[in-house]
Amino acid sequence: MAQNQVDLVRRFNRVVTQRIGALDDAYLSRGRSLGLSRLLWEIEPAGSEVRLLRARLGLDSATAAHKLGHQLLNFRTGTSLGR
Repeated sequence: MAQNQVDLVRRFNRVVTQRIGALDDAYLSRGRSLGLSRLLWEIEPAGSEVRLLRARLGLDSATAAHKLGHQLLNFRTGTSLGR
């Protein structure tokens, strides 16, 4: 596929995800963003190494640490940070 076609599909996907609210923190009333939901989905039942998750999803260290750190805090305390 040509790069201009890839760019067009990506622009379309961004518009659709914004319009349906997939980028909101309350996506599907789950209390977490689409990005965090995707990250959690990728964790295997036996666990996953963060570096492998980062590579598979194309995340930088700071983003992965932020998302996983907040999720771990929410899990341990049973609270939502509202972020």
